[in-house]
Amino acid sequence: MRTNRLLSICSWLLIGISVLGILSVSFMAFGDPQAVMDLVHVKLDNTDAYSSIRGVYGGVGIAILGVLLYQEAISVWSLEASRRDFVPSLGAKPAHSWMLCKG
Repeated sequence: MRTNRLLSICSWLLIGISVLGILSVSFMAFGDPQAVMDLVHVKLDNTDAYSSIRGVYGGVGIAILGVLLYQEAISVWSLEASRRDFVPSLGAKPAHSWMLCKG
C-alpha cells in the first residue's frame, strides 16, 4: 500500500513538472515566437515562420497538455473505482469475472 502511494505521488510529480514545462513553452510561443527560437539561437525572418512556431509549439503543446491531464485523470478515476470494488466492509461485489471463480 505504501509503495502504491509513493508511486502515485511520483507519477503526479512527474506529470506536474511536464505540464508546467509544456505550458510555459506553449504560452511563450503564442505570445512571442521569437523568444522560443532564441532558446536555440534561430532567427525567424518571415510571417510564415512565426505562424509555424505558434502552431507547432503553441497549439501542439496545448494538445499534449490536454492529453497528459486527461490520461492522469482517467488513471486516478480507475484506481478509485477499483478500490471501491474490492472493499469487503462495504459489501461490494467483485467487478471481475475471475473473482467470481475464486469462490
